[in-house]
Formats: sequence, C-alpha cells, structure tokens
Amino acid sequence: MEQHSHLATAMSAPMPRQSPTALSEQLQQREVARLLHALTRLRVAMAPLATVFLGVVVLFDPNTWKIWALSAVALMMIAIAAFDLFRWRREPAELLVWATLDIGLGLVLQTAVIALTGGIESPLVVVYVPLSMVAGITLGAGRSRWVIIAFGSLALWTMTIAGLYGWRTTPAFLHLGDGFAGRPIYSLTTAGVIQMAMIIASSIGVIFRGGIARALASAASARQQALEGLADRNRELVHLSSAIAHELKNPLASIKGLVQLVQRGGKNAEARFEMLEREIDRMRDTLDEFLNFSRPLGDLNIETLDLLPLVDELVALHEGVADARSVTIERPTVASPGDPSGRRDAFAGDVRVRGDARKIKQALSNLLHNAVEASPPGSHVRWRIALDADAVRISLCDEGQGLHPSVRMRATEAGVTTKPDGSGIGLAVARAIAEQHGGTLELTDAPGGGPGCEATLALPMAGADDDEANKESADGAR
Repeated sequence: MEQHSHLATAMSAPMPRQSPTALSEQLQQREVARLLHALTRLRVAMAPLATVFLGVVVLFDPNTWKIWALSAVALMMIAIAAFDLFRWRREPAELLVWATLDIGLGLVLQTAVIALTGGIESPLVVVYVPLSMVAGITLGAGRSRWVIIAFGSLALWTMTIAGLYGWRTTPAFLHLGDGFAGRPIYSLTTAGVIQMAMIIASSIGVIFRGGIARALASAASARQQALEGLADRNRELVHLSSAIAHELKNPLASIKGLVQLVQRGGKNAEARFEMLEREIDRMRDTLDEFLNFSRPLGDLNIETLDLLPLVDELVALHEGVADARSVTIERPTVASPGDPSGRRDAFAGDVRVRGDARKIKQALSNLLHNAVEASPPGSHVRWRIALDADAVRISLCDEGQGLHPSVRMRATEAGVTTKPDGSGIGLAVARAIAEQHGGTLELTDAPGGGPGCEATLALPMAGADDDEANKESADGAR
C-alpha cells in the first residue's frame, strides 16, 4: 500500500512544461537554421559554376588584376560556406548567432563581384533581390534586416552614380562597350526598379517568416493543450486508482468474513452465498466503470444518427430501475428556434447529431442513471432537447437534492461522488465522450429555481452535407 502511495505521488507530481511561446520560438529558430543550412549547401554547390565563370574571365579579359580580384572573392565565398557547414555539423544554433554577419559578408562579396563585372550593367545585379528576401526570412522585421537593405541600397546607388561618371569596370568578355550606364534616365530607372524589388522581396520574406511563426505557434499551443489534457487525465487516473482501492477493500473484507462463516458451516449458507454474489457483482461493476474510464478513448465511428429513437430506447431500458424507485421518466420535449414551446408533438423533423452512436448512448445512459438514482420516490426525471444554430443540447433534470456549488464544479472529475456507494466515474466518462465529440457537459441547478440538478450534453448538429455524405457512404458499401 505504501508502494502504491509513492507511485501515485510520483505520477501526480507536476511535470515540467515548456510554455507555447518558448516552444514556438525554439521551433522557429530551428527552421530558420535549417534554411540557412540549405542556403549554405547551395553556395557550396555553386562553387563549380563560379570556377567556370572565373575561367571565362581568364580567357577573355587581359587585365590580370581583375582575375586576381575575382579569384580572391570566389575563394572567400567558398571558405565562408565551408566554415558555415562546419559550424552546422558542430552546433546548428551557431548559424543563427552569426546570421547577420554571414548575410552581410555575402552581400559585400556579391557587391564586389557585381562591381567587377560591370556595376549597374552587370548581369549579376539582380542577385540583390534574392539576398533581400533571405534577409527578410532569416532576420525578420527587426533592425538587422534594414541594415542589410540599407547597405545593399547604398552599394546599388553608388555603382549607379559611378557609372554615370564613367567610373566602372567593364569585363572584356561581356563586350559592354559604351553601354547604358552613362545614360541617366535608363540607369536611374534600372536602379530604382531593383531598389523597389529589394524592399518588396524583403517584405515578402518577413511575411513568410510571420506565417511560419504563426503556424508553429498554433502547433505548439495544440501540443501544450494535448499535454495538459494528458496530465489532467493522468492525475484523474491516479486519484481514481486510490478511490478504487478503497472501494474494493470493503467488499473484499466482507467476502473474507463470509467465506470464514461458510467454512464453519451453519444453516444460513445459501443466504451467505447470495451475499457473496452481490459483493462480487459490486466489485465487478466498480472495475467495469474503472475500465471504461481508464482505457484510451478509441477512434470514433462518426455517423449521422437520429437522437429521438435513441432517447426512447434509453427510457425503455431504465423503466425497470425507475419503477423500482417509484420515479417517472418523462418523454423528451424538443425546442427548436422556430418553435420554442418545447412540445415534441409539434416538432415535425428529426433531431440529428454527428457522433458515435455507441458512445453517445453510453454517455446519456450514465446521465439518466444518475438522474434516476438522485430522484426521490414519486418524483419525475425530465428530458429536454434544445436545437441551437449548430448544436443539439440534451438536458436531463431530476428533482433530487441538487449539488452544492463546490461539488458541482468538480462533479465531472473522476472519483468525485456524493453517493455512499458511488464510484464517481459515470459523469467523468460522459464528460470525456462529450469532449471527444467536440461537445461539452454542463451541470447546473434545476431551471425555475426548483429542487434538483440539470445535466446538459451538447453535441454537434448534423447538417445536409453530413446526410448526403452518409448516403453516399451507404451506397458505396452496397
């Protein structure tokens, strides 16, 4: 017993949890690091192309200094890419730490290549646009992105103005001659278009990063909710296991005493065996309820089902128990938006819901059983069905003593009960089934200020599309 207590304490202890914001930020940094890694690998893969480009320059350009300059730039690019790959293998997060510096160095080296291949007339000047997008995705909307954009813009306009005054380098293999760099309108228009493209590309990168951040935040929040749900269920199971151990201890003691009496012999052996059977049935019922709650909720067999025949079937199943307690179960009333009177006879349509028929029946059966047990002799249990815009609300109202507000708040937790022989599982199972269907279970005072308690199960309403889907599924099964 002491071992069980230690286990329960360990299982119910709060687990360390990471906030959704911190988790989202961590996932975002990981994805950005992967993007930088992919770009680094691309830069390494482009090294052969850069070598071919350098060879063309060597063949066609007689200026040795240009060859040396381009060679130095190409080697620096390859060295930086190789160093980034090394850092990725050692610690991927380091790419993020030096992201601004890496993009800045890449921009400087690309500017050098553009300047050596014609400045504003260089075919490589468009490289500024994808670099701006990478800056937006990697650096986000902060100051670092604008520093990169500002440096690229400064380099672009410097080369444009230098071209207007004839201060530009023209590689021989491009045969630029007297190009458009000396024509103010054309050069300024080209630079302006590239400038706008840089800003737009950078903004698109920021928007793309924001979309990724929102998606990751949503996933992190869903994960956190799932973890909290599992933790809550774990605590309920631990609490319930203690309650079950206590519930089984009393009938086991009774069984042991009865067995000892039977062994001694006597005239009441038959009556004692009947008592043994009742105690065993009681233990079995307790264990069955525990298994219903503790086993994982299986996949739902979702279908469109008519609620009224299901309710009528439950009423028929519980009539014997209700008669034994002198309790009357009334037929359900249906209140629709067009007919709030609640007269079932005035309601011409079906009440259709989407869900698993077996599980919904189990949840409603638990609620009806509780209502009958809570009702004093000569009282009534009333069904009330209300149709909302997209949900069906099934209410069961008894005329018992009701629940104290402090108990009502916890009544759907496993192990919470006001009955001397109750296990506190029925409402917990009903609540779990409702939540699995995307619905809710609410406990309130009886309407109108009368005695008793009202349990309301809300389930999603079936629409015309659901009925058509069911029909097509049935036709396909044939």
